[in-house]
Amino acid sequence: MKATLLCLCVLSAVIIGSQCQPFYWPYTRPPYCPRWCPLKVKRVGTSCGDSCACVFPAPGQPERPLACIWSPAWAVEKRRGGPTTQTRI
Repeated sequence: MKATLLCLCVLSAVIIGSQCQPFYWPYTRPPYCPRWCPLKVKRVGTSCGDSCACVFPAPGQPERPLACIWSPAWAVEKRRGGPTTQTRI
């Protein structure tokens, strides 16, 4: 019993010492988009972050504010400089 407890303590110390413990990653991993577009945004297809676009919210959700989703097409449109299309989720 003492050997097991000692082993667990040493293992914990090694993990913490090497900084291998998991960190809170969902909001730090790319790509990340905020849940909602800013209130001043009224147009669908407007950028709301890096590679993120404003779209209509899912059915049953309030129409405003618009939802912000990750969109690889938004990055393509930025490079081409063309208009974005309005799509519903």
